Amino acid sequence: MARTNKTGIDYFSFDVDFFNDDKIQLIEAEFGTKGSIIAIRLLCKIYNNGYYYGWGEDQCLLFAKNSGAEFTPEIIQNIVNGLIRRSFFDAGCYNKYNILTSAGIQRRYLDATFRYKEVKLIEEYLLIECPSRDNVNIISLNVNINPINDDINSQRKGKEIEKEKISSKIDVYPFGEFWNDYDKKRGSKEKLTKKWNKISDSEKLKIKEYIPLYKKAQPDKVFRKDPETFLNNKSWNDEIIIKNGKEKSIATEKATSIVDI
Repeated sequence: MARTNKTGIDYFSFDVDFFNDDKIQLIEAEFGTKGSIIAIRLLCKIYNNGYYYGWGEDQCLLFAKNSGAEFTPEIIQNIVNGLIRRSFFDAGCYNKYNILTSAGIQRRYLDATFRYKEVKLIEEYLLIECPSRDNVNIISLNVNINPINDDINSQRKGKEIEKEKISSKIDVYPFGEFWNDYDKKRGSKEKLTKKWNKISDSEKLKIKEYIPLYKKAQPDKVFRKDPETFLNNKSWNDEIIIKNGKEKSIATEKATSIVDI
């Protein structure tokens, strides 16, 4: 049988316990079955491309368009961020090179391309020890390689490169998740998103922790603060006021919840 010169693979092994994996279980807990659907579609896209897939705004838009009306670019990106946070994809490769890959993906790709005439691997993307094989050719990123679009001129200015690195960093708690969790959709999303992006990661995590307790204390959204007021006043630092008139801090409320369970 003649060896092939193609890069991608036609099929890949799929573990029977895929849906029992903690990473997928957590994704489905956060996004429902949409999370696992996108994870599988991304794996197909990656293996069709080889062992990684360049990810940016354009790729997210196209992925949403091809995934169905219920998948918006915001939902797709939130799922991708969730997959990266849970190490389904490698965070280092995503933050540094804007690609989706993992050690497991690379191992399976190498197993599937054993009979290929040539397998080109980019040194900077490798997360595994490369096997000693005659058909493996390791190359470097130092010339004309761009994972998102090979036609883009690689000689971009330093400021543009730095801007891309900043924009590709994972948001520990994206605005879209806050918007849905807070569940009082009032105000300009564009204006609120800009305000949200100025909040530090540590403060965002405090907000994520605070919202369920705040909603428990004030279940009627009519009486809940508007999102803009909540962010302007840094209300996540306020104590929770429960119905009997007593005040409890977040730590106290969490302790009470544990006892109730």
